[in-house]
Amino acid sequence: MVQGGQSIVVTSHDKPVARLSPVPSESASGIERMLDAGIARWDGKKPRGAGRRRPVKLRGPGKTMAEMVLADRG
Repeated sequence: MVQGGQSIVVTSHDKPVARLSPVPSESASGIERMLDAGIARWDGKKPRGAGRRRPVKLRGPGKTMAEMVLADRG
C-alpha cells in the first residue's frame, strides 16, 4: 500500500504510534512534501480563506505571490 502512495498508521491498543509513508520524490513540490510528512493536511477541497483581510504587500524585487503559486503548480 505504501508503494502505491498511501500512508499507513500503526496503532497499539487503538492509539496511533507510528506512520509509514512513501518517501517523497525529489521532484515533489514543497506542499507535496509537507503533506507526505504529515506536517500539513488537505481534504482535497478548495482552501477556505481566513476571512476578509487586507492583501499582503511583498517588499523588494522578485516574483509576485501569484507567480510563485503558479510556478509551484508546475
